[in-house]
Amino acid sequence: MTAFILVCWLSIRPTINAYYSNKKYKKEQAQAQTAPQEIAKYQQAIASMKATNVKVGKDALFEVVSNFAAKNKLVIKALGEPDITVEGNYKIATHKIEVEGTFETITKLIYELEQVKRIGNVVSTTYEKQKDRRQKKTKLGATIYLQHVDQQT
Repeated sequence: MTAFILVCWLSIRPTINAYYSNKKYKKEQAQAQTAPQEIAKYQQAIASMKATNVKVGKDALFEVVSNFAAKNKLVIKALGEPDITVEGNYKIATHKIEVEGTFETITKLIYELEQVKRIGNVVSTTYEKQKDRRQKKTKLGATIYLQHVDQQT
């Protein structure tokens, strides 16, 4: 009886392996047929990202930050010249923005810069609680580093 099972198993095993291999290759073939549509979809997404990536200068950034600060009771402490680094074909401009206000307004400013206006990517934010001895109040300050990457031509 065991010899019969062994003979059946040895004769059926290659058929089972062929079935699973065939199933795997059909799946890969289906993926290969939809590959051009997937590539086109990703190329469109990249093109739309490039189109929404606005070239920003210090003046445009200052305008956005100052308008936001005026509407939301935020104090701009510093907005210096961008630190520009060239790496290969890319020019990376890093802007340092120092503001003072509530945690909520600072977070809204970060959201406005990065998501709404799409001026650049916030790469670092440091919050610092400061004590004002004259007014006997504590203030929240933040240093925001905003990076913008341009491809050089």
